[in-house]
Amino acid sequence: MAMGFPVPFGAVTYPAFDWISDVLRGMRGSMLDMYRVPDKLKAAIDMFTPLTIGVTAQVAQQFQNNGVFIPMHRGAGGFMSDAQFAEFYWPCFKALILGLIDAGLTPIPLFEGDYTPRLDFLRELPPGKIYAHFDHVDRKKAKDAIGDVMCFWGNVPASLMCTGSPQKVKDDVKELIDIFGDNGGLIIDSTMGLPDESKPENVQALTEAVHEYGVY
Repeated sequence: MAMGFPVPFGAVTYPAFDWISDVLRGMRGSMLDMYRVPDKLKAAIDMFTPLTIGVTAQVAQQFQNNGVFIPMHRGAGGFMSDAQFAEFYWPCFKALILGLIDAGLTPIPLFEGDYTPRLDFLRELPPGKIYAHFDHVDRKKAKDAIGDVMCFWGNVPASLMCTGSPQKVKDDVKELIDIFGDNGGLIIDSTMGLPDESKPENVQALTEAVHEYGVY
């Protein structure tokens, strides 16, 4: 921090469904569990959810940093239906977000995959408390659904940063600013952070576009 490189988060956690799917059951196992043993899966989720909040709050306190990074692995539109999301994923994710906020922390979820189908769910979250880093999402629908709920972060395509032209990068950044820039709830970034393979001139173009169109 003293050298000019602020750290955005001090702790990392996952929704309980992701802990189970990533570490215990694997993606195939957790997908089958939703059909074969849904009650057992939900019981395991209920057991893990308090741990995702309590342990994370302790780690954040040790780092003296209120930001909590939450990579989201299984909640995107390509992994499960809206009905499955509502039954298995949303309850533990919402509980995690609310628990972290109640602990005085700032959730920073990374919504991996397409979260356009989940926007109506996200609208239920408390406004002004969340930095939401999006991989793929319909920008205009996101503005309508959550533009007054959470800060929009990311969404400049990684492919554009690696293979596009500087002007196309500027055009994409301008579109983001035109959509989200009116309320200050916008952080310009690529889909999953700037790829190592980004063209240097495209990184420069992204930075220039931010200053050129007046978002700070």
